[in-house]
Amino acid sequence: MSIPVDAAFPSSDENTQLMGDLADRYSSRYEAQASKLLTNGELIVSNNASTLKYRLEGIGCSVNLSVDSGLSFRKLGECRLDGDFQKKKKTLFWEFAGSEARVMLEEGINPSIDG
Repeated sequence: MSIPVDAAFPSSDENTQLMGDLADRYSSRYEAQASKLLTNGELIVSNNASTLKYRLEGIGCSVNLSVDSGLSFRKLGECRLDGDFQKKKKTLFWEFAGSEARVMLEEGINPSIDG
């Protein structure tokens, strides 16, 4: 899957490759998550030993990470949401791939083995 140029993610070859791999592998889940987040305003996703909390705020979405079962969170990132529902879904799709890739790289998870 082709990563859009304006996707918000740390620019490293490893992160970019992992984002594309995750987008291919989890496209249906990311699309469903985007719809759910746009409808409910908040979404919590637990992966491995971490929890990601996505929250719509103003004209964007914040992403927070917890590694202690949701007891405390630190800011992982944010993205701006412009346009209609479909454009926002596409932006969130890539935000999900990017945040999951970043967490996997920070935690040293090998997606080909652990994924």
